[in-house]
Amino acid sequence: MTAMKSDAWDNLMALGDKIDVTREDVREAIKKVRKNKVFKAVLSTTVLPVDGIYVVVTWPPGEIPDIRSVSHYIGHPATRDIVESLGAVPAESKLFKGLEVGERAVCFPIQQGKSKRAENGFTVDQDVNLEDLSVRIITRLG
Repeated sequence: MTAMKSDAWDNLMALGDKIDVTREDVREAIKKVRKNKVFKAVLSTTVLPVDGIYVVVTWPPGEIPDIRSVSHYIGHPATRDIVESLGAVPAESKLFKGLEVGERAVCFPIQQGKSKRAENGFTVDQDVNLEDLSVRIITRLG
């Protein structure tokens, strides 16, 4: 991981005043992430129910993380079928409670420009395939 630029760190610290996080907290979280290659959850979009500092990274097209046996919280029928075909399993509840510091989740949102939400107001009946989805990794740092 490359060092954070000064202005990015200053922005994080401005938020840190509100959520009580230090540079050392972020360093410790990064160490946990490096050790923890397992995902806590599979989601259909970026879901952050707990305040904190997060990093969200979009993976290159065609790269799919290993989500075998990871609980998913996806209700969209086509996306649910895709992640289950990749090995994700339904969570006991559809309520995702969030990530702890150092944990990661992977989400499979419909790519911008391919979603019919703008014209229909919803996507629940939209048929999608894996190529229509982005892969984004959410990591909680603080």
